[in-house]
Amino acid sequence: MQISWKVGLTTALLSLTGGPVVTSLHAAQEQACAHVKQINSFRYVDGATAIFETGPQRQYKVTFNGQCRDLKWASAVQVESRPGVCLRAGDVVIVSRDGVIPERCIVKAVEALPAT
Repeated sequence: MQISWKVGLTTALLSLTGGPVVTSLHAAQEQACAHVKQINSFRYVDGATAIFETGPQRQYKVTFNGQCRDLKWASAVQVESRPGVCLRAGDVVIVSRDGVIPERCIVKAVEALPAT
């Protein structure tokens, strides 16, 4: 009888806390994911860093393995993402200036920035 009471209490506690915790976890995962197909703008920070945006108040700091020199002058980028939806380490951002051979910049890290 004590076992079923503990199981019942545990189930009740999980049902009371499970919904909001799972929902906030899902929201956090969504915020942490820079959806490749939703990238609509980027901003040069320095040779190894850029800010990518996927929507209102969804910005991501993207750090590259090395210098991504042409990013400073680029007006557009192309992303080669390995299987998956989110931009992540190991993906490649292709940057090209007019008449210049495209530069391939390997992503080192992607970090969600707080909403502004």
